[in-house]
Amino acid sequence: IKRSNNRNKSQLFSFVDHRQDANIMTLSRFMIEATRSNEDHADLESLIESIQLACKTISNLVSRSGITDLTGLNISPIDLEDKQNSLYQLANQVLKNSLRFTGKLGVLTSEDEDQPILIEEAWNSKY
Repeated sequence: IKRSNNRNKSQLFSFVDHRQDANIMTLSRFMIEATRSNEDHADLESLIESIQLACKTISNLVSRSGITDLTGLNISPIDLEDKQNSLYQLANQVLKNSLRFTGKLGVLTSEDEDQPILIEEAWNSKY
């Protein structure tokens, strides 16, 4: 049995419309446009981008946490709390590091820290 191959490539891939991708407003695209319209937003863009990167990193860690046994679902409830706490602490550290490396912040604080964290690399930053 021979199948006829009357379909051309445009019919095969008609379900993919790459023009729609150009109309999607992402956080990065929004911040780029905001910075273009007002250069004073450049520092804010950097901070938002670093938060976005930290959120993506944390999301990746959380999604892999079962695989790498960070949640400890197969252990006792007492140990489970310790494992979940370590995931929380890891996420907190990722966010603090991401903000620290922007060079835009002079001080960081977290609910887990008793004192504000001074960032020596950014003594003359605005924030």
